[in-house]
Amino acid sequence: MADEKVNPLLEQFKQRMKIYHKAEDANLSRILNASQKRITDITGIASNAGDDVYDELVLERARYAYNDQVEFFDANFLDDLLSASLTSYEPGMMKMNRPEFEYKAPPVRTNQLNTPVRFFRTVKNTGPEPGRGQTEQIFECLGLVYAPSTKDRTVLTAHESKYGATVKIRDTFGEFDPTTKDTVVIDDRRYLDAIGQPIVWDIIQVAPDLENNQFVKIVLGVTK
Repeated sequence: MADEKVNPLLEQFKQRMKIYHKAEDANLSRILNASQKRITDITGIASNAGDDVYDELVLERARYAYNDQVEFFDANFLDDLLSASLTSYEPGMMKMNRPEFEYKAPPVRTNQLNTPVRFFRTVKNTGPEPGRGQTEQIFECLGLVYAPSTKDRTVLTAHESKYGATVKIRDTFGEFDPTTKDTVVIDDRRYLDAIGQPIVWDIIQVAPDLENNQFVKIVLGVTK
């Protein structure tokens, strides 16, 4: 790292990502540099402007890049990018100098639906014994799991979720319709709790994928 300039957001990014070693500093700085260039190209805000919104967008894009999900950043932060671009726009700017941003929805490829996701529902107790019933697995599929967008995090905050995740699954067109009464388990070692057990997620929101009607987007959170 001695021959490379340290990105000024490096320490802030490492704190956000809970990275406490220096082995990745060079790579993290390159990720942050690339993110600054991308955000500047879109919004027109200079990297040294000291703009808090700009820095937040850079950190979020770097988080996506670090987790190999950068192709979803523009879609998930579209409103924030456009808002920052409009804020930085000056009426006297020549058109040729304005930042241009044409949003293109990233295609969801079949090989990205590679994380097993299981859905559970409490089945009504029909027996003589009192009780609310048993929780049973009702559906299982492969999905695309990624970090929540700004809009998703707003929903999670409103429900006082400690943390969250977003999942896209294929629309089954009636075979299975997830609801906010269901719970979800993601079969991936990155979604285990402190004692190594799978996290049981609450479904906070279910929405159609407006960019591709073949998929359903599900916002997951842990509220307890």
